[in-house]
Amino acid sequence: MRALIDIGLNTIAKLTDTSARARKAKAKVTKVAADVRYAEGHGSSRLLDVWKPRESSGPLPVLFYVHGGGFRILSKETHRYFAYRFAAEGFLVVTINYRLTPAGTFPHALEDVCLALQWTLDHAEEYGGDTSQLFYAGDSAGANLSTALAICSSWKRPEPWARAVWDRNPAPVGILPACGIMQVSQPERYLERTDIPSWMRQRIEIVCRGYRPEPNDPDDLASPLCFLEAAGPPERPFPAVFAPCGDEDPIADDTRRLEPALSALEIPNEIKFYEGGGHAFHAFPWSDRSELCWADQFRFLNELTNG
Repeated sequence: MRALIDIGLNTIAKLTDTSARARKAKAKVTKVAADVRYAEGHGSSRLLDVWKPRESSGPLPVLFYVHGGGFRILSKETHRYFAYRFAAEGFLVVTINYRLTPAGTFPHALEDVCLALQWTLDHAEEYGGDTSQLFYAGDSAGANLSTALAICSSWKRPEPWARAVWDRNPAPVGILPACGIMQVSQPERYLERTDIPSWMRQRIEIVCRGYRPEPNDPDDLASPLCFLEAAGPPERPFPAVFAPCGDEDPIADDTRRLEPALSALEIPNEIKFYEGGGHAFHAFPWSDRSELCWADQFRFLNELTNG
């Protein structure tokens, strides 16, 4: 079953590229850098691409995108659709690979994300980007990693890879954590639910225990939701948050918990659920529900860049 799910997800990603919406967005953008190594070692795990609109004037806001896949599969290649859509909307988009489990077991995947961000801060201007208008985004596991990255930007942490981000003070203005698996500790909160199919519960357990095999420390960035629920006020402004999720997503409860956690910290946020949407529903361009989510994401981004 595990292998079949992996094959299915990769096949769907390839089919997405052939959709009319993908073709329309792709025609408006260009890849200006491909397979750039953002840090030494670990083969193709530390490569990134840079996308931008074919027609643009002036510096572009920068969107740093972290793909999903349960920390264990998929890549920047399977998530080209996200690059097309955000770049066509007027963003310089950086899409990254990172170590996948087991090599990417916490904290290694997050360490790679931090390194890729530093490359982005160093080089985005060369491609027409303006890092004073910086956004983080990601889906599923990528939502977890991009939120943890935002925490590294806003709280001074002891880990060397987190401290390096803090020292750069990237000051992101917004973050889009979509349909995130935001807590990998205590997967039993889902495993005990009979309303979730057994194969999906097994998948959730594989994802959680694969990324963080050992018990979590309460202050552990493997579960950024738990950090936010327990944290005191950020030492630097935390970016505004727009978190879309399908109301039929089996892990929707993680997104539901975001709103009270962020609001308690007085962090601007909009948490929106889409009727009938399953996990990562916005990755599938065939539905009007998906397009509504994209319109909401663009509204959020444009309000912050035009404000």
